[in-house]
Amino acid sequence: MKILFIITMAISMVACDNTDGNLVSVYIDDGAIQCESTGLSEKQTAQNLIEYGVDVFESSCGYISGIAIAAQCGLGDSNINIHLINADKVVEAQNLGYEPVSILKNDEGLGYETIECQ
Repeated sequence: MKILFIITMAISMVACDNTDGNLVSVYIDDGAIQCESTGLSEKQTAQNLIEYGVDVFESSCGYISGIAIAAQCGLGDSNINIHLINADKVVEAQNLGYEPVSILKNDEGLGYETIECQ
């Protein structure tokens, strides 16, 4: 029974394998303009990555924390779309304007918060 469990686990790990085993989260501003537009959805920005050959394993929405944003029509906001991709595809993502969320990290924490997507 123990051997069967080990074999099953090994097969499931291989079946879920990705290119290099390392995943990283990248983000992009959703482009929302206060009082004018809601910006791009997480599905739209994920599709941009996919069309460029970057597999997206998970997507979420969030906002950059720890910064002040003026509440004024016509200005942007701090909302971002976050995507989990293979670490070896970060350069391709950066070519499209995405950045690793790790650059947002600061003394107060991650530098971003996740929220429910609209």
